Amino acid sequence: MGVQCTMKKLQIALLDHDGYMEAFSCYLNSKKYMIENRLFTNVGKLKEYLEQNRVDVLLVGQEMDFKQVIPEEKAGRILLLSDTEKEGGCPAIFKYQSAEKILREILSLLAEEKGALQISLRESGRSVEFIGVYSPYGISGDPMEQMGGLGEDKQRVLYMNLELFDGIRDLVQETPSQIRGMSELVFYLKQRREKAALKLQSLVQRRYRMDYIYPVEDYRDLYSLEKEDVDLLLTILAEETPYHAVIFDVGFVSEAALYLLYRCDRLYLPRARDQWEQNKQSSWKELMAREGLEGALQQIVYIN
Repeated sequence: MGVQCTMKKLQIALLDHDGYMEAFSCYLNSKKYMIENRLFTNVGKLKEYLEQNRVDVLLVGQEMDFKQVIPEEKAGRILLLSDTEKEGGCPAIFKYQSAEKILREILSLLAEEKGALQISLRESGRSVEFIGVYSPYGISGDPMEQMGGLGEDKQRVLYMNLELFDGIRDLVQETPSQIRGMSELVFYLKQRREKAALKLQSLVQRRYRMDYIYPVEDYRDLYSLEKEDVDLLLTILAEETPYHAVIFDVGFVSEAALYLLYRCDRLYLPRARDQWEQNKQSSWKELMAREGLEGALQQIVYIN
């Protein structure tokens, strides 16, 4: 089921006079599978470059009269990296935070803009594998720690927690106001479909050598998903993200959830430990068959 992809990278230009953004440029270089960036320390050199090229984002390290220096059609979005909040003019991003957070803010601002940004974060020759994890009788413990090995043969892995209740927020160093996750992605899948790919990338965090997205804030967001939302999500993951494997940790049952499990290339189920769990597993398999999704049962791999 793997999907072969080509790629159009996000083009970012950095204008910095004091050397502060050199480290950020190095961080973006580690994302070269999805982003191309150029660091300029001279306005004239930047203007010369933009005479022949266009960038999606121009991030500058100090305020200047952009309209006189940079033609509007040459930079899709101009952002200021600042140590203060900017009330007027171009939007500001707080500079004294991690490079990962700065990039998430850039992507989030792009996702919030009106109109579609013609960016597709796809890699030439890449195929993506969808891995489903489901238990009719629940899983205890930190799921990311338990599932970190499921995609270990893949270079870039995304873990998506589709459980009703969130057990990860107390384990990370984020304030509640900084936490954004699946609830926002569900909203974009339904209401702002053309920007859902950018929104997804803006929500990505890092843990256990995997990228991940926080679970929903409200369980009803998961139950609002429909089959066409699942199709859109899988298309975005296959065609507009750089991942080689996506792990779906499904912790609820609905028509959309069963359909997602059906669409997975591999489906992991914890091995039943007693007759009670065996009965629950059998009931779930019967449900899949009644729904016409019995093909998923051929992809099952049992784990301890």
